[in-house]
Amino acid sequence: MSLPLAVRIALASGLALVMALFAIVSLERPSKAKADDITPQLIQTIDLNTTTANLTVIGAASDDHLSGSDDPNTFSIFPRAGSIATGDVNDDNILDLIIGAPDVDFAPAQGNARPDAGAVYIVLGRQPFANPTQIDTNLAATNLPDVRIFGAAGDDRLGFAVATGDVNGDGISDVLMGAPGTDFNATPRNDTGAVFVIFGSNTLTNRTIDLATLPSPANVRIFGSRAGDEFGSSIAVGNLGGPNATADILIGAPGNDGVPNNLNDAGVAYVVFGSDTIAGQNGIIDLGSALAPVRLLGRAGMRLGSSVAIGDVNSGGSADLIVGAPRADRPATPTDIDETGGTFVVFGGTNLDPIAPATTRTLDLNSNAAADRPNVSIYGAAANDHQGASVSASDVTGDGTTDLILGAPDADGRNDALAESGEVYVIEGGTALNPPQGSTERIITISVANVRLTVYGAASGDHLGSRVRGALINTTGNNDTIPDLLMGAPGFDAPNRSNAGKVSILFGGQSLLRFAEIDLALGQDDIRVLGQAADDELGWAIAGADIDNNNGGDLIVGAPFNDIAAPPAPARTNAGRVYALLATANDIPPVNANPTVTVTAPNGTENVPGGSQFNITWTATDPNGDATIQRFEIRLSTDAGQTFNTIIATNLPGASRSFAWTVPLGLNTTMARIRVIAFDNAGGQGQDDSNANFTISDVGVTVTLTTPNGGERLTFGRVFTIQWTVPANLASQVTGFDLFLSTNGGTSFNVPIAFTGPLQPALPTGARDFAWTVPSICTDTARVLVTARLTNGATSIDSSNANFSISAPGPSLDPARLELNESRTKLTLRTTPPATGTEVRFVEGVTVEISNEAGTLFFQPNKIKFKPSGAKIQTKGNFNGQPFSTIFPDGATRTLRITNPPCGIVVLRVRREGGRLVVVTTAQSDLVIQPQVFWP
Repeated sequence: MSLPLAVRIALASGLALVMALFAIVSLERPSKAKADDITPQLIQTIDLNTTTANLTVIGAASDDHLSGSDDPNTFSIFPRAGSIATGDVNDDNILDLIIGAPDVDFAPAQGNARPDAGAVYIVLGRQPFANPTQIDTNLAATNLPDVRIFGAAGDDRLGFAVATGDVNGDGISDVLMGAPGTDFNATPRNDTGAVFVIFGSNTLTNRTIDLATLPSPANVRIFGSRAGDEFGSSIAVGNLGGPNATADILIGAPGNDGVPNNLNDAGVAYVVFGSDTIAGQNGIIDLGSALAPVRLLGRAGMRLGSSVAIGDVNSGGSADLIVGAPRADRPATPTDIDETGGTFVVFGGTNLDPIAPATTRTLDLNSNAAADRPNVSIYGAAANDHQGASVSASDVTGDGTTDLILGAPDADGRNDALAESGEVYVIEGGTALNPPQGSTERIITISVANVRLTVYGAASGDHLGSRVRGALINTTGNNDTIPDLLMGAPGFDAPNRSNAGKVSILFGGQSLLRFAEIDLALGQDDIRVLGQAADDELGWAIAGADIDNNNGGDLIVGAPFNDIAAPPAPARTNAGRVYALLATANDIPPVNANPTVTVTAPNGTENVPGGSQFNITWTATDPNGDATIQRFEIRLSTDAGQTFNTIIATNLPGASRSFAWTVPLGLNTTMARIRVIAFDNAGGQGQDDSNANFTISDVGVTVTLTTPNGGERLTFGRVFTIQWTVPANLASQVTGFDLFLSTNGGTSFNVPIAFTGPLQPALPTGARDFAWTVPSICTDTARVLVTARLTNGATSIDSSNANFSISAPGPSLDPARLELNESRTKLTLRTTPPATGTEVRFVEGVTVEISNEAGTLFFQPNKIKFKPSGAKIQTKGNFNGQPFSTIFPDGATRTLRITNPPCGIVVLRVRREGGRLVVVTTAQSDLVIQPQVFWP
């Protein structure tokens, strides 16, 4: 938490107190701070020209651009590298520092030099770092980074993006490195791009790793789908609720030309699910030969995937995909607004499941179909703002929900008065981000009214928002555990130092929202870090983490165009430098004690009616004071407490001790339990579950499927009417219906019949039937499921009581010409055009079967003579070793079954009359001429 607004104390140049102006207004209603609203207030300024950072890492050679990329003073190139990440990759419980330098030239001891091969450096965290510590990435130095990783080929640009996360499920964070210039030689695909993964390990210690070494030292290599994709330009890692309980990978490819391949620079974002088998047999995942599990496709020119992030911004329980497209046009009438930029959110969890018959999930910004659209689309305020150049997700408001942080580095400030000063936006996370009722997509246009906080750059050309991040930074006046808002402005002019760059920090928590607008021209940042020298462009890379293991949040910033003066030799122009400003012992958060919770109801044996209201109650205390409990979350288990996957309520106030729960319909379980989770303002949490199972049983709206209900025999392409009912007096509680097909006897219903997505039912409230065109699926274990979605958010379901069959139409038999030859050893069958429809002839592989008298066994001839026209077949030889007259004596009645592969079947009940077979009439038998599936 920050000190009172009028008493905030900080150091200028890291040492001296300076005065600045800051707004003091009522906290009851956010507003904008104006010059005539302000009173004197102290802020902290850290000037790297006069302050020595605790830890610095310097570039190896001229134009290495450590932590960044490309050329100085070129701000509107998308994407730009901002390559700093942190994570415990050597399993010692201390976070490590990972820095990328995609413009590094590598000269191996043997072989040719590799210009722009790129490099990634790992500085292992330690407790403590000597103060100061300087690490030199030049391989001739003695104070090298602990691990040095170099690109396999020239122009690979390894390290353009870096990230960490446990993608193989072994409990250790792994190192992920983007190399958007990598070629895939097998196809070949130039500049397709790649992401290289090196698994974290306690053996990841001092070494140099050359990715050109064979076999590859990378445990996993993921390649883009086409030439020029620039796959690996951005990477984020987090659990998206995929099929495995591991972190998943979100990767941007802003150079991809879309589907089909004619949308120049549309861009694509890909998801690769993590798992303990992610490395496969050869460690290669080629997206050019196998589709990624999830794809978001951009529109022409938008450069989708220039930035990516992962976070649960809608409080749905699974992390969500956040993808920036800085050159996106905002849809408008009569013409779109050019390059406002856009950010698109796709909710995680089951929303990422493929929609059958597809085996992967594809979302497409070129499509208007509801199932293809993202869940949230955010467009910039004005032309050429380039919102989405940088995106992040973090709970900077401190309310327990993840917020969206978006950068628009070319926006023109308040009233468009400062060209390219840049802007940063905070959009509060939570259920309010879900699409409106009746829609699957929420569309937001950036404005002061539509976002919770707008931050304006201080001066023209600052490009505030070139990099944004939410991270915990502990310093004077800020020793809480709430993430803070970090913003890079690489074009900022420090005193007598043009383009020195700046990083501005606003302390996180509810005080962050005291104004709807914050203007850095009025000195309203809590901390500002100024670049060391002119043209350093500090602020392209930002991170926050505890890399010295003292429980304090450290600030890590990159200046990719900093010049390194000798010593150490040689002098290096634009080599780049990374600074780490470590939290002191005086500023670390106090040790927090977790809250305790006890569920008092339901606590076992209760019988709770579905559709009713039940009062969930609990007690809670916190050793640091009950007032520190910030919020509660309530979850439901229906498997006796093994999993609690259903969120009943989130963000309940910290003073709550009960919740009126409207019990969903359709659950019907005897193994229900409730979990209540308490969160305090220091990041601690405690939880408790019901002591025993309770029962939920429906007394509300029921839906009943009437057809198909078992025994029906449907054929490909037939239009069949699915029907269901709901009680007339309860119909107003239904918002709509979805229909699904099972082909495995009801074990799963994974083939949608009428389904548009998880947020909006496909069929309207008044629907009671649906004209279904039967798909071409061979099965005799089909069932249909109808799902009624109710106004209270619950669902009610019913399915077919028994299996029905789906098959192809069988051969169009001529019932008048079922003939035996003179010796009564051969049966001839012919097809004939039916009265309506198309004649179906015999096909190669056709089988003929005759049953025994009871109809329980079937016999086949030794051979079938097939006429090429398919209009006639003739059996030859015995049936399972017995003559025809033995298995089918004169005057007997048998079942005749003819099958065209794979499942075109016709079944006749026939009686032998001498040299011919006569179809038995309906009065004589319950079997008539009708296609039917019988599996032998």
